[in-house]
Amino acid sequence: MKNILALVLNKLREEKNSDNAEKDEIIKTVDSLKDELNQIQCRLNYTTEPLLIESVIYEIKAIQKKYEFYIKICKEKGFAAKGFGKLS
Repeated sequence: MKNILALVLNKLREEKNSDNAEKDEIIKTVDSLKDELNQIQCRLNYTTEPLLIESVIYEIKAIQKKYEFYIKICKEKGFAAKGFGKLS
């Protein structure tokens, strides 16, 4: 019986560590996307050539879609930033 409890506890710990690793990776990705979006928006502010402006706008839209995708995953998995409640 003691061995079974030890196995169950180990399995629970492994799942928790796996969930934490996944959560950390997703949060890093979201942070990276936010930084990238800020950089691209700054580039847009200083771009004057119409074709380059259009190109930068497409980059912004692409990053926004990736960001929306990862936010959706965070909501589905119930991830939340420290100090905030569950995303809804």
